[in-house]
Amino acid sequence: EIAHLKQQLDQYQKDNLQLNSVQVYYKTAYVEIEKLKKDIKSKDNEINKMKQEIQFKQTQIIQQIDENKQEQTQNIIHTSSTLDFQLVSSLKLNNTFTGHTKA
Repeated sequence: EIAHLKQQLDQYQKDNLQLNSVQVYYKTAYVEIEKLKKDIKSKDNEINKMKQEIQFKQTQIIQQIDENKQEQTQNIIHTSSTLDFQLVSSLKLNNTFTGHTKA
């Protein structure tokens, strides 16, 4: 009877040691998982910050392109009106000279 009880006690102690080692393993795994969650959250924040920076830069580039297009359009309009004025002025002068030379 005592030998049997001793054997049961030994088995319970072994089981208890196994349980303790499993608990330590799970605690370690839990701590590691929590650390990984924090790392993922940190990386996610970095990615979102980079996305915002990229979006801001894209907006700046689009604005610059629009400004350049407007400037080019204004230059074309200015150049065109200047050429029209010069052409009309030249024709008027030509007509004036032609009128003077025919007399």
